[in-house]
Amino acid sequence: AGQVLNYEVSVVNIGDIPLTDIDVEDTTPDGVTFTLTGQTETGGAPNVPGQLDIGETWTYSYSYTVTQDDIDSGASLVNAVSATADETGDDEKTSSATTAINQTIDYTVVKTVDTPALSAPGTLTYEITVTNTGNVTLTGAGLTDTLTQGASTLSLSTGPDLSGDTDSDGELDVGETWVYDATFAATQAEIDATSDIVNTAEFTTTEAGDRSDTATTTISAAPAITVAKTQDTSSFSAPGLNSYEITVTNTGNVTLTGVSVTDLLSQGGSPRSLSSGLFLSGDTDGDGEIDVGETWSLTATYQVTQDDIDNGANLVNAVTVETNELPDATDSVAATITQSPGFTFEKTVDQMNIAAPGTLRRQYSIFFYMS
Repeated sequence: AGQVLNYEVSVVNIGDIPLTDIDVEDTTPDGVTFTLTGQTETGGAPNVPGQLDIGETWTYSYSYTVTQDDIDSGASLVNAVSATADETGDDEKTSSATTAINQTIDYTVVKTVDTPALSAPGTLTYEITVTNTGNVTLTGAGLTDTLTQGASTLSLSTGPDLSGDTDSDGELDVGETWVYDATFAATQAEIDATSDIVNTAEFTTTEAGDRSDTATTTISAAPAITVAKTQDTSSFSAPGLNSYEITVTNTGNVTLTGVSVTDLLSQGGSPRSLSSGLFLSGDTDGDGEIDVGETWSLTATYQVTQDDIDNGANLVNAVTVETNELPDATDSVAATITQSPGFTFEKTVDQMNIAAPGTLRRQYSIFFYMS
């Protein structure tokens, strides 16, 4: 398109008489017929102006600018010319010149995303660039933009919004570039899914078929948890109450599901029951899942008995937290048992001095204690 075709028409008297009233009509490639004028006359005799003398040549020159419609049509550009003269009557002479159209039908589709990797909720911004790299106008243009994660189809938050169709004709003109913008607000659910977020843009045209490109955002999943167990009394020498606190914190970037907390108290390998159960706080949305950054606090008590003191072994409280995403996490505390066994022995008699036979009464006192 825009290329200039330069034509030359030569009319020659090859007969033996001069020709008059010469009419030369030309039909351009776009179908317009007009009469050629302004010829250059060369040769011949007797060189009478306005008369095509014997052996004389009249030459006409003009040009035609190829349009985009010509290229889009694809048909050869045919320029036809006809000439008549009074002396030849109905004998019309014709000729034509043909220029073939070389069509190049092509375009590119490029899809980009501003965030190639994601480890927390955020907004992904996509750009789709479609450029007509051929020389033919592309019609029937349409875009399908599909966002997926694994087997799930996600909905783009906005768009796609188009710019670049400068004449608003819905056709991708030669050299024209269309730009689409769209966004997606990735939530914690997308991080939890752990699979890549894939955006595929498929563009279609009547002349060149489909083209597509894909932009991928990888999900960097890093599940992590901390478990801490504390007690308010670390040593017992007599019966008493011990209070325990368990703190569980999601320190990763993935929601932890299937949470199970097991708290066991043992002394010398023998499991014991806590005096009261685990009282939970911190699951703010009550979904039973440890959300990212969420901390659960669990409390329990145990009444240390004389049997525990007599046993003498440490009271060990161990907690195990299980989740679907991680291996089991544990922590434990131990309260030491301090034993101080002891006793006193005292013997008395009812008569310190005797002077005659009689009965002496003796008394024994034993006092056992543990301090």
